[in-house]
Amino acid sequence: MAAGSSAPESKRFVVVVVVVVVLLFCCCYFVVVCFLFSCCFAVVCCDLCFESRTLDTRRPEFFTALVATFLIVNEGGVGTIIGSAIFNILVIVGATGYIACKDRSLKIWWYPLTRDCAFYVISVAELAGFLSDDMVEWWEALIMIFTYFVYI
Repeated sequence: MAAGSSAPESKRFVVVVVVVVVLLFCCCYFVVVCFLFSCCFAVVCCDLCFESRTLDTRRPEFFTALVATFLIVNEGGVGTIIGSAIFNILVIVGATGYIACKDRSLKIWWYPLTRDCAFYVISVAELAGFLSDDMVEWWEALIMIFTYFVYI
């Protein structure tokens, strides 16, 4: 009977190993796809004279949002963008300020952080207003794209 009880345990172990291997493969594949497509996207945007630093920090979120919105069709894309923006504004800026000001005072210009926060508030207000009817019309999308071009 001991031999019979070990068979389900070994099957369970094999399933766990297969799931972990598939998960690692999917994560690696996701990184490769994001890197390949985002590099092409960055080259095109740099050729069009856009500010590449703005695009560089948003590329992973942009492609995750594209997949979540158009291929999977769920709200994950919106949550990814908003969550990433909150993290970038609050945590990254706060941690950078804390580390940079540990031993001495840091003189920074107020404009970049104020601009990012203002456009973040504007974009969230646009998003909330445009998604209130669960549909984004073409002119609403055009307004959001125009807001982004004003930002960069």
